[in-house]
Amino acid sequence: MNPEELMCLLTEASQKNCSQKRRVEILSFLLAPLADDVEEENNEVYRYWRLYISDLYNDMVNNRPNLLPALYPAFAKLCGPRKNGSFTAPINFSPMPK
Repeated sequence: MNPEELMCLLTEASQKNCSQKRRVEILSFLLAPLADDVEEENNEVYRYWRLYISDLYNDMVNNRPNLLPALYPAFAKLCGPRKNGSFTAPINFSPMPK
């Protein structure tokens, strides 16, 4: 998922009119990049990341959804495309407001 898509999804989930069904779909998009890592590498770290991402996302949606886009760097680091076998993804800050 590219940085602009990620920010769009977080922004969409932050909106009052975003349905619960759509928010669940957005969470599945956030977790999708880690699915292959969990199954192929059988790596516990990625399993914990999935749990952490799910908890963070759900806590924000349930308590302060308007602040969800502010967590873009955390989601980008954990859900973004990793390069050359890196453990985390580089953060592209361009989608964030200045």
